[in-house]
Amino acid sequence: MHYENHNLNIISDFPIRTIREDDKDIDLIVNLDYRCLNLNIDELSIINSRIQFSLTKSIIIRFCKGNVDNRCTIHFMRDSGLHSSMANFEIEYFNKKIIIQDEENSVEVFIK
Repeated sequence: MHYENHNLNIISDFPIRTIREDDKDIDLIVNLDYRCLNLNIDELSIINSRIQFSLTKSIIIRFCKGNVDNRCTIHFMRDSGLHSSMANFEIEYFNKKIIIQDEENSVEVFIK
């Protein structure tokens, strides 16, 4: 699946759904069904390979409408509740791709 909106570009082997939208923000969810997630970020030279999150239920991505700041917040969720985020971080997504790949034993997330 390919999702492109307001300069946000996501390529995913999993369905991407909009779960909330208002005048300013859009929240997307990618359900992973409690898979091991490996986060790979090209620009982090201090990390040797990847950052791993076990039993990840879903990914929530919140971004602003319009092309004002081109930042989004990414949440890795342990469960369905709003307060079950294992980790969250903000990225500048202009001219970047978020790639979510289904591998045999994991989900690989690349930010390139």
